[in-house]
Formats: sequence, structure tokens, C-alpha cells
Amino acid sequence: MQQIKQHFGSWSDLITEQDNNLILHYSFDFWNTIVISNPLFKRKRAEYLLNILNQNLTINQVNLAFEKVGKEYNRIVEEGSIILKPLELYKKVLEELNCVIPQKLDHLVNEIDQIFLQYPPSISSGFNDYLEIIIGSRKSISITSNTAFISGSTIKSYLNSIGLAVKFNFLLFSDEVGYAKPTTYIFKKLLSNIREYNPTISKNEIIHIGDNISTDYIGAIKFGIKAFRICSPYVAIFPRYSVHSITSRDNLPLSSEEYSRFKFGDYSIAKKYGSELFDYFISKHLSWLLVNNDPVIIYSSPYSQIPTSSYHLSSYFFKLLDNYLKNTSFSNVEIKWGKINRCQTYTEDYGALNADQRYDLIKNDTYLFDKIPEKGHRLIFIDDISITGTHQRVIENIIKLNNLKNESIFLYYATLDNINIDATFENELNYNYVKSIKVLLDIILSGSFKITTRAVKYILKSPESEFENFITSLISNNKNDVLEKIYTSSISNQYNKIDIFNKNNSILNTYLNKLIKPQKTDYARIN
Repeated sequence: MQQIKQHFGSWSDLITEQDNNLILHYSFDFWNTIVISNPLFKRKRAEYLLNILNQNLTINQVNLAFEKVGKEYNRIVEEGSIILKPLELYKKVLEELNCVIPQKLDHLVNEIDQIFLQYPPSISSGFNDYLEIIIGSRKSISITSNTAFISGSTIKSYLNSIGLAVKFNFLLFSDEVGYAKPTTYIFKKLLSNIREYNPTISKNEIIHIGDNISTDYIGAIKFGIKAFRICSPYVAIFPRYSVHSITSRDNLPLSSEEYSRFKFGDYSIAKKYGSELFDYFISKHLSWLLVNNDPVIIYSSPYSQIPTSSYHLSSYFFKLLDNYLKNTSFSNVEIKWGKINRCQTYTEDYGALNADQRYDLIKNDTYLFDKIPEKGHRLIFIDDISITGTHQRVIENIIKLNNLKNESIFLYYATLDNINIDATFENELNYNYVKSIKVLLDIILSGSFKITTRAVKYILKSPESEFENFITSLISNNKNDVLEKIYTSSISNQYNKIDIFNKNNSILNTYLNKLIKPQKTDYARIN
């Protein structure tokens, strides 16, 4: 029998796979297959260690030590070498940090296991649906996974806590078995366990599904069973930090009304957020900034000609940081402002979409560094709220495409860290206060308004009668400059070439030419 026709893809590809009816047992990898790591866990783990070790270290240094030890261990495992218990790996991390090994290291590891259970990973989108299909077909199921810092027993505790463990016939973890993928030993153990349920099963009736080409795909194929490489869910490459963590809809660390005002151009809120981000950065990450004299480039979220609300937050952060460095003994640290250009291909509001839909929507946009950062420059990317990590994923992709090796971090005002809150929650925040163009008008007339992409698009998409009332209200309040800015901004972003915006754009052009005294600008010619 041939191997499955498609060797890699998504959960939906597996659902439609023609050979499914020939498979009697499904084996799954755990990390980046069934679950995606919770980024908040790494931060909390680092904070705990810093508190226990009482060393002059930063969160970034701790996370980099874990990353270095983890990558080296993965390399050793893929070569088929010995398996290390989590305790041994933690010793290596502490050695990397030049810290004294605590006498009760096992207690430290146990405490971090509890942090893992408190900030658990999220289930990969599409996995539950696929699992239910297999369960309905009455076929056997298992997990065959390598472990590192988190033991198999702790993973079992997690799976039990969410009621998932009982859905598998058995669970194999490398630290318990004593062997790891891609060696044949762990796959032999897999086959032996399967035959306890189905003594006559053959290798070509077994499939292993995982994200790693070496351990999951090639390892399984070499052993003689079928394999499918699942497209790995997004995992951030660079460290990500935030002022606030959103873990509950009912107890938000920020005002929903303020955030909505911010997204639609209330500059007073942008300054407030920028100030809070600056205070957080100085208190938590100043050592990263001052670790050497390399210049630092700060970027806001990508945009074309009309700035995003994130741009206003980021530019105020830059202003505060620049003043701070110039007025302290750190004036030798140079910071620069950078830009990522974006050519947008869609008009939909992705705040109402889930992670996969967002990435599918924006992946066809073109993103380009206005100027490629030079070697030796460190990069800080700033955004307001990270809901799914889609924009970080996009920026990391252009970093890889440009083969950049610059040390980078991502700073957010807030991150959504509760896997049970749907990504569409962002839309609730965006429109909590601004529910009509009349409310947006109040923000503009408040005297604290800066043009943003969201505001311009919202204005140009509004019903024609409401839009005309909006225009006449601004004219009666001597805000002709705002109308001019909306129009010229829409032209600069080529919104006049998009049907959904063009009608109101033409109406605005008419008002500017007929109702406002002629200025130097020839609006008809611009259009």
C-alpha cells in the first residue's frame, strides 16, 4: 500500500484525506500539533526564576537561556542521542545563566510545573474537530511525543484537567519511555502498545501526525508507518512583552471605552498608552536597551500613508524614550525611527475574524522595510494589542525573507492570554465606544484627534446621509482642515480606487470644491 498521497497540510487536509478509511490507529505529536505554547507561561517562568535566584538578570536573558538549551537538546534528540530529564535540562539553563544550582532543584521544577498548569497551552485550531471524527470512526488513538522542560507526567495532568486524556488509548512521552523520536525504539514501543488493542494491525494501517519534519515525519516513514506533517501553528520567533495581560472578559486591565477611542484617533489615549508602555519598558527592559552601544530602531505596526493608531502610540513612546536617554547618562545609546510599508489588499475588518482567517486575509499584502535595518542594529516592534499574533507573524516572515539577523523584541500595550476568549473579542473592544459616525464626530471635535487608518475607512464606509451630516457638522465647527486631511489621506492610500470607499470619497470631493472657498489645492485634480 502506498503512503498517503499528501504528506503535509492542515487538519482540514487530513479530514479529506482519501486513505483515512484504511488507517486503524492515529498517533499524535503533542507540542505544536495538539497544542500551542502559552507565551505568558515563559514570562511567568522567567519572573519566578528571577525572584528565586535573586540575580541581576532580565526576563529576556532567562528566556534566551531556555531557548539556547532547548535548541541544543532538540538537536541532540534528533541525532538519536540520550534522553535527559527536565531536572537535567534546568541544571543546564542555570549553568548558562552562571547561577548556583539550588539544593532543592526538584522543588523549583515542581513549582514551574504548577506555573505551566496555571498558564496552559491552547489547543491547536482544528484538532478537536479532527479528533471527534476519529473517535466517531471507533479507531484507536495515542500520543507519541518528545518532552523537554515539561515532563510527560505534567502534560498528563494538563490533559486530565481539560478532559482530553481519556480520549486517547495510551500516551507515550520520551522522558518516561527512555527513547525519543525519530529513533525506531519509540516507534517500536508505539507498535507494541497498539497491538495490545489490535493484535493483527499492520504498520501501513498506522499513521503518525506531527509538525517536525525530522522527528515526526521522517522518523515515522523510516519505521514503516504512514506519516503526515501537520502545518505547524504559529509560534513567535522573537520575545514578546506587554504592559497588560488580558485573561478575562469581565475584568479587563484597560478601559474598553478608552481603547475604542484610541483606535479611532483619540490622541490623548495614544499618549496615555505610549507613556505606560515607556514606564513599563524602562522598569522591566532597560538592561536590554543598555546591554551594548548598538543603535536601536523602533517600528510601529506597518502602514501605507495613513498612520495607524499604533503609530501614534509608538511615536509618543519614541519621544519619551529619546528624551529620557538624552537627559540621563545613557545618551550614547542611539535610537532611530523606522517604518514598514504596507500595501493593503482588503477592506474587511479583521477584528471579527479568528487567527487563521486573519492570516489568510493579510498574507497577500505586501510588507517592505522602508530602509533595510543595518547589521548590528537592534529592533523594537510596537503594537497596541496582540490578539492572535498575526501581525508579529507577518513581520517575522519579512525578517526571514530579508535574511536579517538583528536582535529583535516585540512590545505590546496588551496581549490576549486566555485561550478561551475568541479572537473576535477584538471587535468588541474596537467598537465599544465608537458605534456610529456621530460618536466619532465627538472625538474629532474634542480637539484631541489624529487621523488613523481605521477612522478614515470607517468614515468613508458610512451611510451617505450620515456622511453628509458628518461633513456639514465639521464645516459648521470650522474643521475644514480635518475634511481636507481625510480626503488627501484617502487619495494617498488609493481608497478612491476601491468601490466601497469611492462614493463617499466623491461626495467629499464635491463639498471641498463647492462649499469651501477655493484653496491652493485642486481637489478634482487630485482625484
